[in-house]
Amino acid sequence: MPQSSSKAQSSLEYLMTYGWALILIATVIAVLVYIVGSPSSDITFSSSDPAKILIKAGAVSGSSAEIKLQNITGGGIEITGILNEGYSGCTVNGSLAPLTVAAGGQMTLECTAPANNQGIVTLQYTDFASLQRSVVISSNGAISLCGNDNIEIWEACDGTLGVPPMPDFSCKSDCSAIQVDELAGCFNIISPGRYELSGDITRSGPANDCIVFMPGSDNSTLDCASHTIDELGPGTANSGIYLDNVSDITLQNCNVRHFEYGIRADGGSRNVITGNDVSQAYDVGILIINSPNSQANSNNASGNDFTGIEFISSNNFEASSNTANNNGASGILIRWSNMGIIGSNTANGNGPAGGVLLEDSTDLTVNNNTMCSNTGDDADCTAPTTILSSGGNTADNYSSCAITVSSACS
Repeated sequence: MPQSSSKAQSSLEYLMTYGWALILIATVIAVLVYIVGSPSSDITFSSSDPAKILIKAGAVSGSSAEIKLQNITGGGIEITGILNEGYSGCTVNGSLAPLTVAAGGQMTLECTAPANNQGIVTLQYTDFASLQRSVVISSNGAISLCGNDNIEIWEACDGTLGVPPMPDFSCKSDCSAIQVDELAGCFNIISPGRYELSGDITRSGPANDCIVFMPGSDNSTLDCASHTIDELGPGTANSGIYLDNVSDITLQNCNVRHFEYGIRADGGSRNVITGNDVSQAYDVGILIINSPNSQANSNNASGNDFTGIEFISSNNFEASSNTANNNGASGILIRWSNMGIIGSNTANGNGPAGGVLLEDSTDLTVNNNTMCSNTGDDADCTAPTTILSSGGNTADNYSSCAITVSSACS
């Protein structure tokens, strides 16, 4: 009995002496398991087009990222490509492209995450209207392309990160954008990248095109940051910004004045012209030729000598939420371009060709446009134009080409 009591006493003394250390070790292990094994709570995810592809949830655990998305485009989509920058090995619902997602359907984007948890994934998809679109999913809101001194391409000077476009680009490094000032003037872009203006460009003309995306510069973005590209001399057959047979170009936040064509895209496909102000062109404000699956959205193309916006021989186009007022001939002209969308535009006070003119184009969707006080018909079309869907339009004078007008101009 005394021997057993001595052993029990020794065990108790051992626990009292070393127990606190065992508890501390167990606590440290639990904390490490939580930090390493549980999803990171300080990583945020952003969608460049949350009105179409919505982020429901996202987490990074170790080197694995999982992002829950939802298709809210209003119809089924087919994902045609998954492009990675920073992330790698990405799949959607466990599959590579192509794959289909029903209207309202959920998607799980799974990738290997970069060490700094900052990168982007671009999902390319075809929507229910057969238009080619893309959405950028970014972590922490940053698009990290070069990692130079930890300055990200969408990082503001106060260090904050956000979904592009950010208002202040002045602290960008050369690897993330080409800075163009008044002295640099007009230039040719010859390779893919994200480009921006740091100041206005004022040029004495006449001369050739000012900013040109040359063949080989596909998959690029130009953000003018609301600066102006202006031609002082008389207009010739030139453009403020010219897309020369290139694809997947985005032009945004540019003010363009006094060129023959403010913005002109000739050839290529899937180009997006959005949020620009183009006026006082000696011919057409925004001209898109032979460029299928391209878009002109949320632009102001008013006060041009001939037409505000033209699509010519460009199938599967979209012209939405534009303002095209007080142009010399017509606000919006669609010619030889099929399976397109003309939606939620304003085309008032234009010349003898009218507000919206549709020529020799088929299977068009024309909804929710306001077309008033034009010298010519507010809405007009020529055979063999056909309308696939129409409604919610406002106009007074319109031809009998199956454009449905729901209300008269006030």
